[in-house]
Amino acid sequence: MLLPIFGFFFGIALGARSIQTLFGDGFLATTTSWVVGFFVGLLFAVLAYLFWVFAVAIAAGSLGYTIATGLLTWIGLDLGVFVWLVGMALGVVFAVTALVLNLQKLVVIVAGAMLGAGAILGTFVALFSSERAAQIVEEPLQSAADVGPLYLVLYLFVAALGIAVQLATSQR
Repeated sequence: MLLPIFGFFFGIALGARSIQTLFGDGFLATTTSWVVGFFVGLLFAVLAYLFWVFAVAIAAGSLGYTIATGLLTWIGLDLGVFVWLVGMALGVVFAVTALVLNLQKLVVIVAGAMLGAGAILGTFVALFSSERAAQIVEEPLQSAADVGPLYLVLYLFVAALGIAVQLATSQR
């Protein structure tokens, strides 16, 4: 049941980021980015609910996209279209690889653990720092770097703990 929700929120972020990249507006700064984000999110949620393969592809693609855009932004390379294209390309590579190599279970576990760790620690960052929630969602790795290296260590620890617990409890 969490995969359609994950698909919805990733669709919102992807749609809004795409409009931001194409038209240069801020993340969720215009009505167009909200509308496009909502409809892309709705499409991803419905497809993830109806088709397991699409849910896995969304989870794997979002991992690839987030890793690529996060790392490129973190190192200071924020060239708009270039970062977006690299993120989209790595997202497609992750999605195809997960499906071809039959890594569905592992992808769902890793995506769930990373999303959970991000939600837990992102809440604390939003509560106890000057970072805005929209900025944390838009650029999680940059926000983590701004907070400090301890955040990254905690994030990796919580994500690894989530992966270990899910692997241990899901033997089927």
